[in-house]
Amino acid sequence: MGSWAADASQARPNQRPPSSDKARWLSSEEIVGHRIKMAQAVETGALTQVAAKVFQQADLDTNGSLEWNNGEIRDYITQVLSQFGLHPPPESQVYQLYAAFDRDRSGSLELAECLRLVEAIVRAAFNIKFEATQQTTPSAQPATRSLSPAPAAGPSLPLAALATQALPVATGAPLDLHRLRAYRLAEEWVASYSQAVPPVAETSLVKYLDGGLQLDMSQLSAELQSLAVENAAFRSRMIAAVESGALLKATLSSIRLCDRDGNGYLTWNNGDIQDFVSTVFRSHGMSVPSQEQIYRLYTLFDGDQKARLDPRECVCLVDAIVRAVFFESCSVQGAPKAEAATYAAVEEWLANFSMPALGTAVTYFKGHPPIQMHVLAVQLRSLANVSALQRGRMIKAVESGELLKVALQTFRSCDRDRSGSLTWNNGEIRNFIGQVLQQFGMAVPTEAQIYELYSLFDADDSASLDVREGVCLVDAAVRAAFHGSELASEELPEAARANHAPASPSAGQGPDHRLEHLLRTCGDLKARGQRTAQLKAMLVAWHRAARDAAWSLQLEALKAAADKAQTKLKEEQVRFEVRLQEELGKRKRLDTSTMSARLATEAECRAEEVAETRFSKERLQWEARLKDERERRVRAEAAHGATAAEAATQAEEAEAAELRFSQERDMWESRLKEERERRVRLEASHATTLDEWAAQSKKLRRSAARAALESMVPRVKAQGLLARTLKGWCSHIQAKAARRKQSSAVDLSVASWLRKSAGGMKEAAFGGWSRIVQSKRQRQSRTKAAISCLERQWLEGARGLLASYLGEWQKLSQEKVQRKALADRRAKAHASVALVVKQWERGSAAGLLAAVTSAWKIAVDASARKRSKA
Repeated sequence: MGSWAADASQARPNQRPPSSDKARWLSSEEIVGHRIKMAQAVETGALTQVAAKVFQQADLDTNGSLEWNNGEIRDYITQVLSQFGLHPPPESQVYQLYAAFDRDRSGSLELAECLRLVEAIVRAAFNIKFEATQQTTPSAQPATRSLSPAPAAGPSLPLAALATQALPVATGAPLDLHRLRAYRLAEEWVASYSQAVPPVAETSLVKYLDGGLQLDMSQLSAELQSLAVENAAFRSRMIAAVESGALLKATLSSIRLCDRDGNGYLTWNNGDIQDFVSTVFRSHGMSVPSQEQIYRLYTLFDGDQKARLDPRECVCLVDAIVRAVFFESCSVQGAPKAEAATYAAVEEWLANFSMPALGTAVTYFKGHPPIQMHVLAVQLRSLANVSALQRGRMIKAVESGELLKVALQTFRSCDRDRSGSLTWNNGEIRNFIGQVLQQFGMAVPTEAQIYELYSLFDADDSASLDVREGVCLVDAAVRAAFHGSELASEELPEAARANHAPASPSAGQGPDHRLEHLLRTCGDLKARGQRTAQLKAMLVAWHRAARDAAWSLQLEALKAAADKAQTKLKEEQVRFEVRLQEELGKRKRLDTSTMSARLATEAECRAEEVAETRFSKERLQWEARLKDERERRVRAEAAHGATAAEAATQAEEAEAAELRFSQERDMWESRLKEERERRVRLEASHATTLDEWAAQSKKLRRSAARAALESMVPRVKAQGLLARTLKGWCSHIQAKAARRKQSSAVDLSVASWLRKSAGGMKEAAFGGWSRIVQSKRQRQSRTKAAISCLERQWLEGARGLLASYLGEWQKLSQEKVQRKALADRRAKAHASVALVVKQWERGSAAGLLAAVTSAWKIAVDASARKRSKA
């Protein structure tokens, strides 16, 4: 590691490696706390998505790469890790990994390199490794082949080893990521299977799922005979795709598209498996099998009958269907080969395709959306940095169709497997575009720019382009690069081109002479009534000629500076080689001596001693940490025991206090019950007194009436008159029921008189009753308040309870005083009632005596009239 870092520093003199830092990046607690989350992010692709998004934000100059010297790579790693709640690692550790990815020593990393760098850092920090499946013993039958991958003797991942050395971490607890690693296991299975694929036509028995499932392709081929006839034209291409492993690699991307809920498997009931198989067949241009045909093979792989398949089972399902379809030859009469038909169709399309002018939106074939060139021109502007002559040649090649023909020939050469398509994942599309542009002397765009163009033509997300999509991609790239040029759409007349062509720099004319000549020509054209478009074309031509002249002047200075720099570089290289040979000679002489051997042995011994010392120190540190942890746990247990004992004591005290509270509450309840009974008796005595008083007052009123009658009539006639009056009054009441209404009127008048009187008996009675009720309610509210206060005071301690006792005693004393005052008020009320009765007995015209007398007089008069009539 040290020598490698030294070589890296010599290759890049401007980049000084940071100082060595052996400090651990993450602690054990951080690793355990974030490991599950980071493992999920790596396995599900969330880390890659976040890293790609941050890359677009960090690439401020939009050149498709990040540099180390200006700190872009360090800031990029910091931003990605901060998205997952992690702090960045030391700079020295990051530099070692960065140097491993910067293979061309350019001091910068592109998008794909940055994504792999972030993944390597996370995998090394959290010890996330790949798992290899076990190999099954093959059967003795010669025609039987197993699709289980061979056992991995050990992952040959120098990057993983480098990351582990650069980022010293502690091994975390074992983590079960079976479900999360389903896609990764499927990718490893496909990679191992692609190394030794059994032939389609020669293998009748195929083993899947580590030998747990064996399928007879001859039997399945008979069941899928109809599908084989429909897809007979694709037999050679699909057999090549199966045996090369390209089919299964393309199938993996289809699984991720169909896994909508992201749970790591596809289910049958919601149609995921049917959509998955249909997507794979459509991506290769084949007829889709029916649901019954898919279900027939699906049931063979769903051994646990959970109605779902993991990614590896889905890949095996597609492989089994394709093998069964193309196991036997079912060629159709007159059906051409898929490859010849594909290229022939594109050649026919090129012959009939009308080339549109530059600067317009292009619709290449039916069903494809138009490509907006002004949108792509912003991203591909760097490709148009060519000379005016080169620009004109490129525009002519685009509008004449020569570019598409060259692209078709290049596509044939890049299509090594003759499948009629190029894939993105293995770099075929990037190589194809680079070769076409280099043939025309143009710069190759970056990977990010190519991907933007590729995503416009890969409408089915199959990660591949056919022949027509590939040549249209190249045409769109060149059109977007030269978007806005006026040379193709605004052509000069032949006479104007012959007479007014801009002079070349070698003719000895400067930009000023050409400008004067151009202005004179424009005036002549305007005088002759020429169009504005021609004048505009003339101005564009002069502008480009002037720019070419300025570039020619600068080119000579640049060539001189380049020659000088090349000379210095060669001299420096010669001096470096001389020093290198001298140093190698010195080392060779020293290595052959006895002294160098002894020093090497001593160095090895010292290295072993240093390693043993470091190991002892680390062991002592871990033992000290374990001891501290044990002591901390003992102290924690002791503190826990003391807390438990204190809690038990407090619980006992609470139980005793609760018992005292219950006793006191029972005592207060008994007292309250006695008080209620006493008050009930008091109220009963009050009611009895009021009844007696009413009876006595009624008796007094009758006596007063009798005395009044006796005083008005002479004593001799009193008995006879009274008898006749009473007899007439009784007969009158019995004869006419209307007399009762008069009696009611008398009662109502008496009641109204009682209401009008301020000191009436009824008002006094109801006033006393209202005060009794109010006092009762007040005592009840005070009792409730006293109980709640006692509960609070009981919680506060014995002192508060004693104070409540004294307060209650004072309240009882005050109530006693109030009851005495109430008795005094009632005596006064009784006196006022007696006074009212006496006043009523003396009465006025509205009194009871006057009413009785008037009624008696009316009755006597009526009887006298009856006698007179008779």
